[in-house]
Amino acid sequence: MLNEEELEVFGMCENVDHEEMKICNMKAEIEKRLKSLNELSAEEKMILEKIQKTLEKHDCKYSYNEDTPKYIGLEFNMENKPFKIHIILQNEKVIFRLSFPFRVQTNAYPLMCMFMAEFNENKAFSLLNLDPKDGEVTMEYSYILENPEQFDEKHFWVYMTSLIYPALENYAKVAHLSVGMVGREKKIFIGSFWKWLLKQ
Repeated sequence: MLNEEELEVFGMCENVDHEEMKICNMKAEIEKRLKSLNELSAEEKMILEKIQKTLEKHDCKYSYNEDTPKYIGLEFNMENKPFKIHIILQNEKVIFRLSFPFRVQTNAYPLMCMFMAEFNENKAFSLLNLDPKDGEVTMEYSYILENPEQFDEKHFWVYMTSLIYPALENYAKVAHLSVGMVGREKKIFIGSFWKWLLKQ
């Protein structure tokens, strides 16, 4: 239950009925949980500092904003292929998310989904993902790291670069597929497959 000070914080009056009190408590709990998502624990702060030192050691320029303290952003441009890497602390995990700078067109979704299924098969990490809301293509890998003492600089660097190299290898292919650029035979096959899916 909330005390009087907590009720005032959320602009709730003292004289509320039982149902309104339940709603008030729920709103307060949601607000607390949302705030905690952006608050760094002592362990997360140490992990974040170690990540930043590792990036600096490898001469990586990164962006960091205290308003989003569990997030570090890096921009890469290797072999004229720009992309972003997002390092996120979440649920006692370090998440690496690489995002491509192009969006998959709606008519190219079947092509991309078939390529992703083939690419992701039997892979332990560096999985390709497609956001159906905005067509963003990302590669992601995460590992559990709740204890700062377990942070290993070499492992961290290996995990991060494990996303970069497969991304570079498949950059042009993913870019072409995102706009539906494939050979005629494959396009005919995909068209037939897409029609079959729609009928189902």
